[in-house]
Amino acid sequence: MDNTGRVNVDLPTVLREPGRAADIVLQPGDSVHVPEYIPVVRVLGAVNSPVSVQYERGQGLNYYIGNAGGYASNADKRRVSVRYADGSARVRGRFLLFTSSPEPGPGSTIICACQARRRGWH
Repeated sequence: MDNTGRVNVDLPTVLREPGRAADIVLQPGDSVHVPEYIPVVRVLGAVNSPVSVQYERGQGLNYYIGNAGGYASNADKRRVSVRYADGSARVRGRFLLFTSSPEPGPGSTIICACQARRRGWH
């Protein structure tokens, strides 16, 4: 397909299960980029001390944000996203009483958003 752009592929799954929908066929002119393994997770945005933290398998957002000094006073704790090394991203989600948090991986960047400024008089 012309001008498709970047396509993220779960290579381990494709190699384990060839012929599935995720097993795309490369065309002339296509290229494959495998990101370098970076054993840290960056924490940016509305945190007290933006930092890179060594990746620890099984640790979640709170571990990495805690290592960045916790949320800043202007943080919107509901708007946290993770950008993975492959370029994909996930956002912390909420449905009724349940909250789902993306699990950072090596080479990920956690971004904590600031609260929106309210306009007008209070």
